[in-house]
Order: sequence, then structure tokens, then C-alpha cells
Amino acid sequence: MLKPVLTPFLISYRRANQIQETKGANLTTMLLTRHENDDELRAIMHKYETDPIFYPIWHSIKFELEQAFPNTKLTLYSCPMGNSELLIAFKKNRITNNCFVLYCNGDLDAEQVNEALNELCQLHTRDKETLFIGEERITKAVSSYFAETTPSETTTPYPCKLFYMNQEQINSVRELTLPKLPPGYELGSADPEKDAELITKTWRHSRQNEVEQTR
Repeated sequence: MLKPVLTPFLISYRRANQIQETKGANLTTMLLTRHENDDELRAIMHKYETDPIFYPIWHSIKFELEQAFPNTKLTLYSCPMGNSELLIAFKKNRITNNCFVLYCNGDLDAEQVNEALNELCQLHTRDKETLFIGEERITKAVSSYFAETTPSETTTPYPCKLFYMNQEQINSVRELTLPKLPPGYELGSADPEKDAELITKTWRHSRQNEVEQTR
């Protein structure tokens, strides 16, 4: 049985400024620790790898270490929160929209979440539409923060479910016998170089210049 694990939502801003990293931001108190080298990323990746809710950041770290998506750059922050830890992954994409992915391994402290977000906003300016992805309890905290600090801007929640399979389920699926396909169909694999353009055109949500993203 597949299990739902998190709820993402979209924060839409009326301002149309580009999202970019602010170099040398003057922060009075540094709550966020930036993790840049591969060893630090691997340590965090393995620290929470048994928690399905961590999977979006786990995969983000994996792709960054493998350089699987050259057009996407990961910046990972951590923030201590009592006995818990808040992780914020900023994914900067040169082709599509940027986004933030948040994870906490324990209890949330509303005041510390607000302080962390305040610091984050000094490090990064926001795009016209900025996506924050995380558990509902975290995205609600983010929504409350922006409702209080920038009430003129629009916050739009988009609840959804993310499903995962454990190893036992994966093994069971691998042992299944594939059904016979209708005449004229066959199972195969895509060739990124040959098929990326067709795949991109077929996907109804694709945008201009996303062929490289498909590859």
C-alpha cells in the first residue's frame, strides 16, 4: 500500500522581482548554517534517509552530488530547533521556477521558524511565484509568516499527496508478470537525445525551453 507523506503549496507574490542569492547579506544573528561541501551533504542525506518525509530533500541532495541536473543548483541550510532540526533546500533552476523544500525531524517552534524564514528572506529575494514544499504543518507555518510580514502578497495553498513504496513493496512489484499489451504497442525505454522534444511537447504543462530539463 502506498503511503502519503507530505503536502506542498504555492506562495504567489505580486512582486515580479527575480529570485537570486544575496551575496554578503548583513545578518545580525546567523540561525541558518549553509552546507556546501559533498561530505556535509552526504552526512545530512544519510542522517534522515529512513524518514519518507525527508525524501524530497534526499533526492535533491542525491541529484546535486551526481550533478544529474546541470541546470539546477542546490543550496542547503539547517537550523537547530530545540531537539529538532529544520532543513531548507533552495533549488535554483535556470530553466524553470526556483523552489524551497522544507523538512523538520521533530517539533516545530513557531518563533524559531519565523526567525529562520526572516533570515532566509535576507539571503534570497523572491520570484513572482515562489513554491514552498513540505509537510502541511510546515507550509502552514510558512504561510502564517508571510501573512504577517507581507499581508499585501497572496498566499495560495495547493494541497496534494506524495506516495512512496517501501523496499518490500518494490520487490513485490519487480516480481509481477507484466500484462500483454494491445496490438501495436511494446515496452521500451526513451532515448533522451531523440525523444526529449517529443516528450516535452506531449506534456501539457511543459513550458518554453524545457527540452533540456526533460533530457
